[in-house]
Amino acid sequence: TSIWERWNSYIKGKGVHNPTMNSFSHYAFGAVCEWMFAELGGIDLLQPGYDLIKIAPRPTGTITHCSVATETRHGKLSCSWKLDGNQFHTEFTIPPNTEAVVTLPIAGPGGQPRRIGSGTHKIFGKYRAR
Repeated sequence: TSIWERWNSYIKGKGVHNPTMNSFSHYAFGAVCEWMFAELGGIDLLQPGYDLIKIAPRPTGTITHCSVATETRHGKLSCSWKLDGNQFHTEFTIPPNTEAVVTLPIAGPGGQPRRIGSGTHKIFGKYRAR
């Protein structure tokens, strides 16, 4: 960025450092949040304004469940999933007047990309890591 920044701008028990070097706007913080929302949680946009949505949750490591949601101009968009043994369960809500291209980490035809219209959908199947 074009401003000076500190990673330790606020320390519990000590407070805020000299404010002339604090921005609280680190790109790295935003990048982590974007990864958690778009990759781990599985919600991303394919067209501006969430007119066409991508639903593609991606479990990783020891994380066994996740839930993300956001308000779009069309209404609430959400996706939650959990791994239960070798079973992958997901529930997602696509707002009115939109569609989503859904790709799930499950074996067989259910894991292939497909367009799904608005509404709340529950899908489960045998987990297949991507």
